Amino acid sequence: MNILDLPSTKLFVSDLQHCEKSSDVINPNVKSVNWEMKVLGRKKIFGCVWVQGLVVQKTDKGDEIVLDDGTGTARIVGCDKVPPACPRVKPGQYAMVIGVMTAGGPEPTIRGIKIQDLSGCMIAESMWMLEVIDCADT
Repeated sequence: MNILDLPSTKLFVSDLQHCEKSSDVINPNVKSVNWEMKVLGRKKIFGCVWVQGLVVQKTDKGDEIVLDDGTGTARIVGCDKVPPACPRVKPGQYAMVIGVMTAGGPEPTIRGIKIQDLSGCMIAESMWMLEVIDCADT
């Protein structure tokens, strides 16, 4: 079992800015760094994170992008290591990123596992806020 077997938690970048590393274990069979945050007064533990937003910057090497979801920006690293079946995203595209958070703070850092351009999906951006809010209760 590996990190890909864990569910991805849909979050806003602003949520990631206030997360802390957790000593709690989600699954003892998966070696991963877990993070925790408070949601509606309850502690929420997660390993994999799912964010969506506009790609506002990409490094010349193509190994990093900056994603803006409207609540903040996150650095996405390791983009060059994402499987080649996932087309590379460019600035101006609306994208989905699933990955592992490596640092919190004002601009959280996520090591990308899956990055996908959602620009062609007309409702992806408008539905995202509702999806995250809906997931906050679980």
